[in-house]
Amino acid sequence: MSTLAFEPLSTSFFGCRITISGIAYSSGVLFESPVSSPEQELALQNARSAFGFVQDERPVDLHAAVARRLPPTVDAAVFGECRLVSLSAVWRTRAQSLGLSLAYGFDDGVYAIASLRDNTVEEVSLAD
Repeated sequence: MSTLAFEPLSTSFFGCRITISGIAYSSGVLFESPVSSPEQELALQNARSAFGFVQDERPVDLHAAVARRLPPTVDAAVFGECRLVSLSAVWRTRAQSLGLSLAYGFDDGVYAIASLRDNTVEEVSLAD
């Protein structure tokens, strides 16, 4: 796996292209507020690590980890048919931490969103 390259698309968003199981995604890191260059590099390093985790994880294992955290409002059978449709990251300046979101759904939209921190699924919610 090559080093993930981020391109500044605005002062608060750095975009990238990431391939997961042969599927290319456009993604990136959103900054909640302006940051210094050292903090920006720290955030992008964290994003490379988090996105690398998703790239290296077997999709079926990642899907199963998300499924284990489904709330009662999510239909497990419907979620079982979902696939990863999007991923994104937000750098939280105050906490100095990266939040990663994985969106699962179908061609016509997102069904559920998983929030990860430190390569662990923290919560899953239905998409609005």
